[in-house]
Order: sequence, then C-alpha cells, then structure tokens
Amino acid sequence: MGQDTQDTHMRSVVADAGPIIHLHEAHTLELLDVLGPVFVSQAVADEVSCIIGNQWQTGVTVVNLDERSRQRSQMLITTAGLHIGEAEAIALAGKTQNPLLLSDDAAARLYASYINIEVRGSLGLVLAALVYGRIDKEKGRQVLESLQKSSLWISKTVFSEALSALEGLGTTQT
Repeated sequence: MGQDTQDTHMRSVVADAGPIIHLHEAHTLELLDVLGPVFVSQAVADEVSCIIGNQWQTGVTVVNLDERSRQRSQMLITTAGLHIGEAEAIALAGKTQNPLLLSDDAAARLYASYINIEVRGSLGLVLAALVYGRIDKEKGRQVLESLQKSSLWISKTVFSEALSALEGLGTTQT
C-alpha cells in the first residue's frame, strides 16, 4: 500500500466485507472510496464476491497477506473470536502507518480501536461523503434510509444520531 498522507480524506483504507455489502445493497457502492483508496484481503474479496458477485471490485485492490499477517489474523480468530474477513482486515490495516479500517462489525471495531486503528463504518462513509462534497444532504438522507433497509443492523438511536449529524454537516473545500 502506498504512503499515507496527513489528510485523512485521502488515506489508504482497509475494508472488511460489511461496508462493501451494505453499500452495494443501498446502491451506493461508489461511496466506498470516499476516504481514500480501498484495500481488501483475499478472504474479504472471496466473501463479498460470494454474496454480491464480482461487480464491486472496481477501484478496490485485493492484497495477499504475507505470512506474518496471516499468522496475526489466525491469532485474532482464535483469541478475539473474529471471523476471517475481519481478522485479515485488521491484520492488513495493522501493516500501515496511521491506518483506517472500514467495518460495521462491533467486535472488529472494538478490537481495532483497542489497538489504535481508526475505524469507520457504512454510516460514517455517508457522512464523510457529504463533508467531501460527493453527495448532498438529500442524497445522504436517502442513502442512510437505504442502509437502514439493508442487512446492516442499525439501532433506532444510532440511525437518529446519524440523521442529526447529517443535518449538522456541510461540505468542505477540496
């Protein structure tokens, strides 16, 4: 993966399967790269392709893990109870400086945060898309509503907070 920049808008981003699947279900897969180039492990690529086919791979780089990262992901599966996609995504993110992980999985998000990996989920991508001018507030509201109808579980409280955040945000100059 390339050099990370100080600008979090253009970071190298590692995703697990959840955000890719949820954005696909909400017909907004084009928002996946709003925070920077997206990288996935082979296990994540296989999981996503099994569920939604191969149409999602445009603009996403599939990375084969080295032996040390594979061992780390196996350790995460065993000790943290993560699934292979989340474990490989965390292992891959852990190889980058100032990493950003895209995940909607609560356990993966908790573990990644614990080891100082910044995490965003599908809702956070929608809010970032608004901030960076990729969508307007109306489109953002539509996407949040589509995500609420997708396989992503969103509590009423979190959905309400996301809508409130959307209303409070505007676009930045790029």
